[in-house]
Amino acid sequence: MIDGYLFTRAITILLNGLHYLKKIDKHEHAPQTSSSEIAQVVAHIKQQARDIQDALSKIIQNNITIIPKNLSSYMPIQEAL
Repeated sequence: MIDGYLFTRAITILLNGLHYLKKIDKHEHAPQTSSSEIAQVVAHIKQQARDIQDALSKIIQNNITIIPKNLSSYMPIQEAL
C-alpha cells in the first residue's frame, strides 16, 4: 500500500538481471460485504475436499449451486481453489 492505494499489478522491466518498476496500477474500491461469505464457502469447499472422497469438481459444483446468485460472481475460479 502506498498513499492509501492498494496495487493489483506492478509492471517491471528487466535490465541486467534486475527488475525495475515501470508502472503500477491503482486499485481502489469499497470493501465487499460478501467477502466473508465467500471466504466461508471457500473454506467449506476445502474442508469437504479433505474429508470427502468425491471429485473436487463435484464438491465445487454442489457448493456453487447453493450460494446466492449475487455472490457467485465473487467466487474465485476453480483453479484458485
